[in-house]
Amino acid sequence: MSSPSSQLSDLTALILDRAMAELSNTSARIAGLEKQITDLRERLGALPGYDVESGQNPALSSGHFDHWQKQAQAQVKQLNVQLAQALADHEERLAETRQAFGRNSAINAIQAKMAQEQRNMVQRRVEHQ
Repeated sequence: MSSPSSQLSDLTALILDRAMAELSNTSARIAGLEKQITDLRERLGALPGYDVESGQNPALSSGHFDHWQKQAQAQVKQLNVQLAQALADHEERLAETRQAFGRNSAINAIQAKMAQEQRNMVQRRVEHQ
C-alpha cells in the first residue's frame, strides 16, 4: 500500500492532467470560433462574381446577396457570443489549471522534503553506529 503523501501526489497529478486537457479543449474551441468568424467576415467582404455575358451581377440585382449578408451578419453575431462564452470558460479553466499546478508543485515539494529528511535520518543512524 502506498503512503498517503504518494496517494495525494497521484491525485493532484490527475487533477492537473484533467485541468490541462480542459484548458486545451477550450483553446481549440476558441481557435475554431475565431477561424469561423474570420472566414465569414472575409466572405462578407467579397462581392459575388459577375456574369461574364451580361456584365451584370444577378445576386446583387435580385436581392439574394442582401438577404445572405443579413443572415451572415446574424451568424457572426451568434459566433461572437459563443466566442465570448468560450473566452470566459477559458479564463475559468486557466485559473483551475494554475491552482492545480500549485497544488501539484506543493505536494511534490513536500514529498521531496520528506524524502530528504528520511535520507538524513538514515545517514545519522549510520554515522552513530
